[in-house]
Amino acid sequence: MPKKKVIGGIIAAAALISVIALIPVFMYGVSVNATEVEIGMSMGGSTSTSSISVSSIEVNQAPSFNPETSGEDVKQRAISAYEYLFSKFGGPASISEQSGSVGGNYVDIQITFNLTTPSNKSVVFEFSPQDLNAEGLKVSLLLGPDELNGETGTFHLEITISIKITVTGFGTIVDETLTPVNLDFTVPAA
Repeated sequence: MPKKKVIGGIIAAAALISVIALIPVFMYGVSVNATEVEIGMSMGGSTSTSSISVSSIEVNQAPSFNPETSGEDVKQRAISAYEYLFSKFGGPASISEQSGSVGGNYVDIQITFNLTTPSNKSVVFEFSPQDLNAEGLKVSLLLGPDELNGETGTFHLEITISIKITVTGFGTIVDETLTPVNLDFTVPAA
């Protein structure tokens, strides 16, 4: 009799694990049609130091920064229900391809994704990638059925990037707002 309880417990545990593993498939189906927005960012610029021989005084000049965007791309793709569910744990936006160094400077970047749906509703995502290291940055936003509320048709996407750079001893040297993406795209009916 105890063997039957153990076997029954093992079967119940296996059934429970199977049901939990299939939750994403029950929620979204086998695959999810998602829209991915990617944008590249870089901070070009230079730092210069000049020396004056009299009294060996060193004069530092504020570094120049030229915030730029490139490679704006909106693409639709089918992803697995598991990939979509797990992508939601880190938030809808992600950052990759980081490199470079800011040194003692302070860089504050606020990225706002404003998506207007065909029914004229706005879906707004904001985040601040404070660990970006100031160059070679690619930002991605994944929009799936939860974010798009199952709507199809023509969407309008506007991405605004606010950049503020403060250099020790020089104050704020860059305070810019860029709108590198301002476009319409269509999500077809399934």
